[in-house]
Amino acid sequence: MHGMEILGFYDLTGVVRYLEGKTSGIEMHMEENEKILEESERILDFKDVKGQDELIEAVVLAAAGGHNMLMVGEPGCGKTMIAQRIPTILPEMTEEECLEVTKIYSISGLLPNGHTLMKYRPFRAPHHNASLNALIGGGANAMPGEVSLAHNGVLFLDELAEFSRRTLDALRQPIEDKKVSISRVNGTHTFPSNFMFITAMNPCRVGMNYSISGYNLYEENEFCIENVIMNEEKMNNLKKLDQIAVLEDGWNGNKAKAFEKQFILTVRSIITALEIQPEIFPTACDSVQFEYEKKMVHI
Repeated sequence: MHGMEILGFYDLTGVVRYLEGKTSGIEMHMEENEKILEESERILDFKDVKGQDELIEAVVLAAAGGHNMLMVGEPGCGKTMIAQRIPTILPEMTEEECLEVTKIYSISGLLPNGHTLMKYRPFRAPHHNASLNALIGGGANAMPGEVSLAHNGVLFLDELAEFSRRTLDALRQPIEDKKVSISRVNGTHTFPSNFMFITAMNPCRVGMNYSISGYNLYEENEFCIENVIMNEEKMNNLKKLDQIAVLEDGWNGNKAKAFEKQFILTVRSIITALEIQPEIFPTACDSVQFEYEKKMVHI
């Protein structure tokens, strides 16, 4: 309405003080307070990342297109550091997006002190031991989970291989539908879950980027071991298979032939999949012997 003046106040005390004529600078007080909050919020910056040029290029492309991504690398190479700074290179949220995020954080009781509006894209990084309800949402009153708290922002799962299969499968629908529905006796609640999904993991449980002689496993998709738990016996067998892979013709002092690359990769995939590891030995019959105590299997 023409001629109407709109003032904002933090609480009723401010209203009373204004009506009593004791103050007229409430609006300025709010602006200054918000400015202080904004300056103290942004402590992370993508320019802190040094090196990793190829990864930075991949992250920028993913951020520009809103693509999900998986980072695989040894511990300490900067995967988590980069993931934490991805929200800083995403476009600023629109007013509608700010309101959507603020609603979610408000009903969850997670609005930071002094904030009336969430202005920056959220970053959520749940631990791999987080329950399914904590990740997807749930509880007696159907509260939003991490997938909704990351709405319009970034959901980061570090140590992806440590998450249970059930947990990872539950993420499929929120990622595809951009929303999650939680049904309870008193009704069904639907929360938005449109986020950029970033994950990271080590090449194996002990953190090694393990590859056989001259063959990078991560170039062989069908033999990729990303989600396999590598125990000590399995690592020993893979190292032994490396030695078998480089054997040359006549390695047994007779007419035994060298093993073909595809055969070695096939044996490697079998060893990787086995929970109980056998003793392995090369044979002169173009095969590898798997021995379990008194039982032998030739491959």
